[in-house]
Formats: sequence, C-alpha cells, structure tokens
Amino acid sequence: MRTSYLLMLMMLNIGMASCQQNSDPDCIGKKGEKRIIKSEKIIYYLNGEERRASFGSDEMNEYDQQGNLLVHSIVLYDKDTKTDEAVPSSKYHYKNGKMSKQENFSVLRGGIKTYEIETFYDKDTKITKVVHTTIDQNKPVLDKNSHYYEYTVNNENTKTSNVLFYNEANKKFEFNYRLAQKFERNNLIEELYFDNKNNTYRAIKNTYNDKNLLVKTINRDQVYSEVYYAHNEQNDIVKRKYTDGEDFVSETTYTYKYDCYGNWIEKTEEELTKSKVKNETGPKYTIKRQIIYY
Repeated sequence: MRTSYLLMLMMLNIGMASCQQNSDPDCIGKKGEKRIIKSEKIIYYLNGEERRASFGSDEMNEYDQQGNLLVHSIVLYDKDTKTDEAVPSSKYHYKNGKMSKQENFSVLRGGIKTYEIETFYDKDTKITKVVHTTIDQNKPVLDKNSHYYEYTVNNENTKTSNVLFYNEANKKFEFNYRLAQKFERNNLIEELYFDNKNNTYRAIKNTYNDKNLLVKTINRDQVYSEVYYAHNEQNDIVKRKYTDGEDFVSETTYTYKYDCYGNWIEKTEEELTKSKVKNETGPKYTIKRQIIYY
C-alpha cells in the first residue's frame, strides 16, 4: 500500500513539474489545456534585466472572450519609482462580430482622443466604407490628409479598393491608387498596387505552409526584398531572414519559454546583419509576457 502511495505521489509531482516548467508559478492546469487570454503585458529588457524603456515597445493588450482586441495600451516606465503605467492608445468596438470603430488616444497628451476610424458594412457584412476622423478640441473633423477607401469588390477570395486623397484645390476626393488583394483560406496571398494609369508599381506575394503559417514574403517595390520565416512546434516564429536579393541579409533568431497552456511567457530576440562590408550582431532583447486568463 505504501509503495503504491509513493508511486502515485511521484507521478503527481512529475505531472506538476511538467506543467509548470518554463511557466509562471501561478499557472495551474493541465498541460496542453487551452485558455482564453484576458490580458497580456509585454515588457522588453536589454541584456538580461535592464529595461529597454523605448517608447511604444512595452505594451498591454486586453481581449474579450471571443479573442477580439478591446484595448491596446502603451506601458510607460518610471525609472525613479521603477513602476509601470498602462495608458490606453487605442480602443476597439465591435458589432455583429465585426470591428465597427477604432478610437485612438494620445499617450503623451494625457490620453485625449485624437482620432477615429469607423467601418461600415452592408447587409452581407461586406465593407462598404471606411471613414477617418480627426478629433480636434473634442469635435470630429474630417481628416483630409488621410487615405480613404472605396471598396468596389469584396468577396471571400478577392477585394479591390480605390484609395482616394483630398484635393484642396477643387475640394474633392480624387483617385490615388488601386489595391487588389487575393485570399486563400483567409490567408492574404497577393497584393497588387496600381497607379492612375493602371500600371502595377508594387506587388507583394505571400506563401503559407500546410498549417496556414506564413513562410515567405516577396516584395517587388522600389527596393526588392524577400523574407523567410521558420516556426517551432507551437507555431511561433523561431527565425526571420530578410534579404534585399543582393548583398544584405538580416537574420533574427527567437527562443521561447512557455506556460502550461502553451503560450509563450518569455522570448529572446537577437539580430545578425550581413553584407559585403561586415557582419554585425545587434543587442539581445528579452521580452517577458505576463498573461491573465479568463
């Protein structure tokens, strides 16, 4: 009887260790169990425990139970008190499962609202119009400096939109460029940009693997580039390789630690750049992610 009890205790301890290795101490539950993320706080460190404290890199995100992003905040770090303050920079609103409005706020101006993007849909939930509005002295003002989109085709596999700009001379919105997008299994596989003479001036092509993970992007623009991605078993990127097709190569390597729900809680990031002139290794960042679950 005592032998059976000790064996059971050992198995229980092994199971708990397996669940909690590379995880937060508060993470309890079965390994591989899926949980919905309520919020995540992402902090960058340089050379171990030194805070990077670069504006915009530290962030906090809050989600609803459907996984929709509700609030994106910038985390401000006070070096004197060594404390964080999460200040909202964007809030998102949804209607019938679709994003209907995005509100943007100025983090450095006391969190006042500065911008709104409102999306309109038809009865088939296809986008018909996107309106950009600047908030000036608490009043909405049409943002004439922003791009405006008129969607002419919007179905499961293709989406074509005319992008307009405001001509101050004639007080009208005029054609700027046309964007044609192709999708496959909800993956964006191609983007083509056309000028006012219907000539293609930019083309982007994406390739995915059998897990629907992005593995390659080719950008034919004024500067040609190729980007390759490699993933681990958790579907997180472990290597990103950028090349301009000639002599410049940038390779970024990522390593991870996971909690018992399979979400990363610590990531390292290191970049190596290569060219005909020299090879250079960038600083090593450690990114820590504090997750709260529903």
